[in-house]
Amino acid sequence: WDVLENVRKVWFVHEHDDVKKENDETIRVIVVPYNELTTMEMQFSYGTYKLSTRGKPDIFSSIVYSVGPTKAGCWICTPGGLKIENLNIHHGFHVLEGVMYITDEGSEMGQSRMCVAGDLVVLPKGWSGYLDVVETVRKLWTTLDA
Repeated sequence: WDVLENVRKVWFVHEHDDVKKENDETIRVIVVPYNELTTMEMQFSYGTYKLSTRGKPDIFSSIVYSVGPTKAGCWICTPGGLKIENLNIHHGFHVLEGVMYITDEGSEMGQSRMCVAGDLVVLPKGWSGYLDVVETVRKLWTTLDA
């Protein structure tokens, strides 16, 4: 590898068997340039979040990798509050842009965590809580359905 500058990366790893494409070729790498991945044109609109607790947050997302129990993609959310109940997957993400607060359900006032560009968040399967998006958030996500 010709690495000429510092590289910062986030890894989400889980043990699994080799995953093959339909032609029995092992999947190796997928590269999507940042400026393509995070544009609205690359996203599917899910509309306004149905369990919003504040405002009318619009959700956009794209999937760039989906093999076996693992998926990865980009998520964009406009300002507003989102309630998440009993998350049915393991969900990890790296915040690219924006500001949001994450609060575990049942937390006392003041127990929110601010998340900004560069932060890494892992929400375990079964997690419940709130996301309060203050400035439109773009994040890279990965999920594990196991």
